Amino acid sequence: MSSDKQPNQYKPLPPEDQVLPIIKKYFDLRRSDVDILRYVHAEIDLEVYGMSIKSLRRLKQKHGLVSTRQQAHTIESIAPYVSEVRTRLPAIGAGDMVSALWHDHGIRAPHGLVLAHDKAVDPVAVAARKRKGLKRRRFWATGVNDVWSFDQHDKWKRFGLMLHLCVEVFSGKLLWLKVWWSNRQPPLLASYYLEAARECGGVCLVTQSDPGGENYGIANPHTVIRQHLDPSLAGTIQHRWMRKGVNVKSEIKWSVFRRQFAPGFEGLLEYGLTMDIYKPTDALHVLIFRWLVIPWMQLQMDNYRIRSNQKLPRKNNKKVLPHGIPDLIFERPQDYMAADYKVRVDEDLLDAAQEKYAPADHPVFQLVPPIFDARVQAAYATLGRPAVTVNTLWTIYSALLNEVSNHLTPGEQAIVYGISVTSDEAVDFLPELPGEYVPWPNHGAQNAG
Repeated sequence: MSSDKQPNQYKPLPPEDQVLPIIKKYFDLRRSDVDILRYVHAEIDLEVYGMSIKSLRRLKQKHGLVSTRQQAHTIESIAPYVSEVRTRLPAIGAGDMVSALWHDHGIRAPHGLVLAHDKAVDPVAVAARKRKGLKRRRFWATGVNDVWSFDQHDKWKRFGLMLHLCVEVFSGKLLWLKVWWSNRQPPLLASYYLEAARECGGVCLVTQSDPGGENYGIANPHTVIRQHLDPSLAGTIQHRWMRKGVNVKSEIKWSVFRRQFAPGFEGLLEYGLTMDIYKPTDALHVLIFRWLVIPWMQLQMDNYRIRSNQKLPRKNNKKVLPHGIPDLIFERPQDYMAADYKVRVDEDLLDAAQEKYAPADHPVFQLVPPIFDARVQAAYATLGRPAVTVNTLWTIYSALLNEVSNHLTPGEQAIVYGISVTSDEAVDFLPELPGEYVPWPNHGAQNAG
């Protein structure tokens, strides 16, 4: 009798390194095991491999992907983590707290448990968040990547921080949420657009914004890219200029941002002004503030954007657009009976647009002047490179300000105080004619994918 092991009737499991990223991705999106298995089946060769729901659960258990029920949290066990999140995001409700606990601390807590905690700790705040203050507006979109809507936000201008975002309107996915010392320089806005185009592998059909000369920073490269790939669009502008209050989707995102993200961080920044720690009219104060605060605040906004894109919003029966997680609608529109109108763009075409509209040597891309960056880097190293948090921000800022000011040479002082830090005016940037020829790489017209 042969001792060779006979194969059974089941197909072998796919390699773990192939399926584990897929499982983790949709586990992080809080999808059910049935949904995760469906996504795995869509990615593997089912002629060769197989996977059952039991195999999936064994693989999850092996790699510590524990469900909400299995984590078995209580009000007492989540309390310190909820308190930590509230130091940064004091105004978010239970649904967003569930998302923040998972994203920031790996805690899967049910919505009811978080709500029970909030009602026990601060019932007044829970009641305040339930007020019905929504204003309904209409917006139409035919599918994913039909329209990208972008807008700036100047509410933090008094701190020297300028914000900008873009939303894919059909899915509600935030494509970018940026903080910088400017939001009115066209090359900077062009860089945001081109970065998103690289991440998405293409561009939308039409961009949209409020009126404003700085918005040509996106309208121009988008129009020329679309014309380059589809010559029939020559003589047209692939951008919509919306009157004030009509760029609805971006304005909704800013409203949610103001309600959920802004209060805690705005209070932190306001403290620095009130206590006279930070003087936004002093060039040295401003440059150290930019160097320390902008990268840290960008990290906080990146986390907020990821949470927003991975969170299932509350169902709205008055909404015609599909209900689902923005990331999933954007990546898998076919699951929502929707089309994807993405126009695929090659890297060399994006490189040409980058060189023309967002040249890397433009001064707007300097966080601080290079000579000052070297000085503040050395000072930060002297302090031991402390981690910036909501509790340490102003302590580190004060120590850094003292260390830098004590070691600035007369030449460096002349450079620092010769910089204008009180204005954010757009550079001269004349609109292009819609049909202007640009000698970019010729790939012929490409269809929307």
